[in-house]
Amino acid sequence: MKPWQLVLVVLGVVGFHAVLFWLIADPSPLPEGRIVPPPTFVAREGRGVDEETGEPFIYREFRVSTKLALPDVLMEARAEPSPTPSFLLLP
Repeated sequence: MKPWQLVLVVLGVVGFHAVLFWLIADPSPLPEGRIVPPPTFVAREGRGVDEETGEPFIYREFRVSTKLALPDVLMEARAEPSPTPSFLLLP
């Protein structure tokens, strides 16, 4: 076997395996992007000067939201009747 034939065989085998792995491999190994909800806690700070006394002050505001689920998920959960535990049913 001549050296150039050996190089062609090796390149063919490597190319074949590369194409085979490319076809078998998952095209998107990373998870799909998801929607990140806005934060439920916000803190703000403002500085100012009192007009009457001229004294500086700091105004701090904290806001907390209790919306922990999407509205459509809440509506689905409210639409489904909750099962009554068997020990609460009267005979």
